[in-house]
Amino acid sequence: MTDAWTRRKFVAVTSTALASLSLWGCDDGNGPAASTQEGRVVRFRDLDGRTITLARPAERIVTLGPPYAAMALAAHGSPERLVGIHPRAQDMFSRSFVREMFPDIMNIPTNIAVGGDFTPNVEGIARLQPDIVVQWAEMGDALIAPLENAGISVARYRALADGAEATLSAMMMMMGEMVGDAKRAERLNAQRAETGRHLQTMVSRLPANDRPRVLLMTRTGEAMYASGGGREGLYSYYIYRAGGINVAEKLPDYSAISREQVAALEPDVILLFGSEGETPNAIFNDPVLQSSKAANSRRVYVLPTGSHYWGAIGPDDALTQIWMAELLHPERLEKSLRNQMHQTYSAMFDREFSDNQLDRVLIPETNGGSANYARFLS
Repeated sequence: MTDAWTRRKFVAVTSTALASLSLWGCDDGNGPAASTQEGRVVRFRDLDGRTITLARPAERIVTLGPPYAAMALAAHGSPERLVGIHPRAQDMFSRSFVREMFPDIMNIPTNIAVGGDFTPNVEGIARLQPDIVVQWAEMGDALIAPLENAGISVARYRALADGAEATLSAMMMMMGEMVGDAKRAERLNAQRAETGRHLQTMVSRLPANDRPRVLLMTRTGEAMYASGGGREGLYSYYIYRAGGINVAEKLPDYSAISREQVAALEPDVILLFGSEGETPNAIFNDPVLQSSKAANSRRVYVLPTGSHYWGAIGPDDALTQIWMAELLHPERLEKSLRNQMHQTYSAMFDREFSDNQLDRVLIPETNGGSANYARFLS
């Protein structure tokens, strides 16, 4: 199980007695799309189009993917409803301001997956007595049927045909609806849309023929993986909205790639997914890649970690895009990221963030030696 495979699946548990604790049902998807609350009954539609009914607002939620945990945290304003998270979510939070804000998040059980991937540990999940489990649907029923066979309700996540932004909005709403209160989710979606409009205004002024060639990569030891896909690819749409071009757009999703292939793509900018210990020096000091255009101009950057891993779909998405845009067009775009971070995190967590907290998100000790990075620092 590689980091690359895990990241790709972002945008992805024992007895009859336990089933009696789960007072819910699942319809065929023909019910109402919006959340309703009749007494204590809650209905909502998951991203697979299935209408789910809970006898009460969900108070015990298990999420089987790091982005799902971050979305629940944002939509609910705290981790109080999370009773089980993926081990990678715990790692994500350990490197985030989330750990400082909510220290108890590190005590949430993580023994919910088998072998570090998304195969559910049905017995471990059942012991947590969840009201609902959020699971990735695109691998088919093999990751879901064992949970449902144990009487556990599952809300499915999958990428929507309408693109990454629609997927993110729907996921945020689902997280709000399952607890019977989507007002916060609506507010966060509106905040993100406003930030997106700000970005669109910035990028719309750029010359159409001046779009840097960008490669978004994940490294796992000596192996490297390129983020493929075009304008609506789940892990590449950021690049286009930030005013760039994905040099790997013809590759499918996440693809293994050699150093020689990276050099042949001739990226102007290389973005590295923020795995543990990742640094631009991995490119600057590589015997093949150090002669690339991106390395020679020192335009290599590691993606930060905010409330979630930037570069994987999640609640900080609009900030990821502004960060990228300012790096791709440093001479043409105003400095607006820090102000947008203040607004976004204030809306998300109902508190003000200090400049030191924002600096930690932006990992200056990692990216400080890369071109134009000083623009982000206080």
